[in-house]
Amino acid sequence: MSKLEGMRWFKTNFAAPIRAKIQNTPLTLDLLTAIAVQESFDDAWGLIYQKQNVQDVLVRCVGDTLDSPPRAKDAFPKNRAALEKLKDPDGKQMFKIARAALVDLAAFSKGYAAAAKNANKFCHAYGIFQYDIQYLQRNPDFFLQSGWADFGACLNFCVGELQGVASALYPGKTILALEEQVYVAIGYNIGPKNVRIGAGFNQGHKDGNHYYGQNIWDYLHLASTVPDPNP
Repeated sequence: MSKLEGMRWFKTNFAAPIRAKIQNTPLTLDLLTAIAVQESFDDAWGLIYQKQNVQDVLVRCVGDTLDSPPRAKDAFPKNRAALEKLKDPDGKQMFKIARAALVDLAAFSKGYAAAAKNANKFCHAYGIFQYDIQYLQRNPDFFLQSGWADFGACLNFCVGELQGVASALYPGKTILALEEQVYVAIGYNIGPKNVRIGAGFNQGHKDGNHYYGQNIWDYLHLASTVPDPNP
């Protein structure tokens, strides 16, 4: 499972729609590649992209089973009960979908095996860029109709979020330096208001010994070694 090979697969399949979507923005193909690897490579698509077709890979890009705590107190839903209380859209239907997504993920991603044994656990994040279920009411069709299996739908939300962060952190800029792209990615992870520009990349979610920002810095450099297949 090589991240370099994974980036080649990602660019081969998705460089064209990404280029079209990020025209007239300061975002880059390498930034989108780095975020896709950071968000869902290790636990989802990196485990299966060499064995399954693109559509089957995309539908299995799910993850994050954390309830509150440690999930943020103000992030919906705190747990299964909170999700199933939702009436519009149908929280009970969403739980069934989210639960099935977890069982499917656990079948090939061993890190989710324990969570799948707990009948109250379900996936909170969807798509190769990991769109959080807290946005269920804002974009119900994406979640209730398995919109995360559509790369275009995933790309729309991701680019929209990144543009919002870029505008907040670097208003008016049409080109972002590599370091600035890292801070934009950190803002994608924790929100632009929480980013400390100039404070280094030890920011964002910490997974083991590495922060989100550190990983993005490394992945941006790695992605730069993988050429755009159709520039």
